[in-house]
Amino acid sequence: MIHANLLLNIMKTKQEKKYDLLGNYYEIIQKNTQESSKTKRTRRELSFVKRLISRYFPRRKTIRILDIACGSGRHLVPLVKDGYKVDGIDISREMLKSLSKKLDKEYDAEIIHGDMRIKRLERRYNFAYSFFNTLAEMTKDIDDAKNVLMNIKRCLRKGGILLLDTENPRRYLYKIDFTLKGKEGDIEAQQHFKTIEYQDVSGLLCLREHLRVKRGGKKIEDRVIDNTYKWWTADELHLLFEACGYKNIKIAGDDYRVDRTPKSSKRILIVGQV
Repeated sequence: MIHANLLLNIMKTKQEKKYDLLGNYYEIIQKNTQESSKTKRTRRELSFVKRLISRYFPRRKTIRILDIACGSGRHLVPLVKDGYKVDGIDISREMLKSLSKKLDKEYDAEIIHGDMRIKRLERRYNFAYSFFNTLAEMTKDIDDAKNVLMNIKRCLRKGGILLLDTENPRRYLYKIDFTLKGKEGDIEAQQHFKTIEYQDVSGLLCLREHLRVKRGGKKIEDRVIDNTYKWWTADELHLLFEACGYKNIKIAGDDYRVDRTPKSSKRILIVGQV
């Protein structure tokens, strides 16, 4: 039997290698997609974060925020430039290198390399958020999820808020099949996503990601990575938050209105307070 910590380290290594590889081409691939800081979706997500901060923390300039799985800073950079104090943690050094290039020294932000499943942070935060399926990728079952949520809870101050965002498994996980493309200079990169298997009862999704990169028309990367994700329903997320001691739990959907998650919503956003 594989020891739990050894298994976690194996998973971490696989994820870290994946995102370090992707980090080299992430900005190119995502340049004109939903991941760009300039898109409508990101603007709406940032607006939702700011509304929550205003609701729970009227003196917003005094609070400290944590961006979990911050990547290259899709949310962190705009928030910091808007005067918020935001730290970011991510498993990929390459993503963090990309992020650091976007931040001037005068900005109040700390960049942390680490895995939120096991990383113990010294600083305590008033608000933490994570967008785009971080919980699904970091967890495979209830124990995994509780471990992550409890670890986040440890770094939140009393009255602190956690916001998580994930795909709605009831929406379209059965038929993921799309490609993202980008070009910069003589580099062309594309990433294809395709569902291999989705287990409706367990919520486990096997997703194949195919990364192809060319430089000057010559292939320099051609990698296929199969990943297993655990997709959580709104009811499951609510129960998990309750089990981990979060209070005042709110659910939102694509319209960013709390306590309303239409079945047709592509995303689930859950908010809980410590």
